[in-house]
Amino acid sequence: MKIHKVGFNLMILLMVYCSMSMIIISLMAYLCAAIFIFFDTGIFDFNWGLDGPSSIKAGLAAGIPASVGIWILSKLKEQKEKSSSSKD
Repeated sequence: MKIHKVGFNLMILLMVYCSMSMIIISLMAYLCAAIFIFFDTGIFDFNWGLDGPSSIKAGLAAGIPASVGIWILSKLKEQKEKSSSSKD
């Protein structure tokens, strides 16, 4: 899917994708840590009730600023290409 215009819809799409990616990465990190602890101590310390909301908070805290930054860079690139094409 190629988006030709950098607009508000792209920013919302980026926020959703980046936040979901960060949430999944955070959950996987908690799960890997629980597995390592299990092999070391024999106790599997993974709790969906505690690790889930924490992963959501971390995913939103990392995903939203990352997506806004990507969107701003895309908007600047679009403006630069627009201005360089109008000069020709």
